[in-house]
Amino acid sequence: MEELKTQMETHFLAAAAQTQASGDNTTILHLEALASQLLPVIGEDSFQSLLNRSLHLTSRRFPWLAMDLKEWDHTNRFSGLQANLDSRNRTEASAAGAVLLTTFVETMVALLDVPIVTNVLRTAWGDDIAQRWTGINDGSMSM
Repeated sequence: MEELKTQMETHFLAAAAQTQASGDNTTILHLEALASQLLPVIGEDSFQSLLNRSLHLTSRRFPWLAMDLKEWDHTNRFSGLQANLDSRNRTEASAAGAVLLTTFVETMVALLDVPIVTNVLRTAWGDDIAQRWTGINDGSMSM
């Protein structure tokens, strides 16, 4: 499982490096893609719970990432996270974003199981990222 986590984080860091020139934030783009797939199925409250849990776990490694979603401007779903990431240098923000996205996926797997998460990832992010998850046989990941 650790190898898979490392591969996912490496993938997210590579994607962040590719989009830095355009000024796009890969973390936000990936979360928006996930939100578009998950919100119709699980709703806003459940999505926020997943994100809150992921932020909490990620803040162990990046304490500055701890935040309360209730304080966000929800007209722009990820504005608080965007502002928080923008307050850091690109390298640190990219690393935190990669860990946050990996943790979000791990949390989904713990709750929904691998086949469902694989389908969500494939739809949201494409086959490349989803294929990394097909190697998980037992359907569980350590948190």
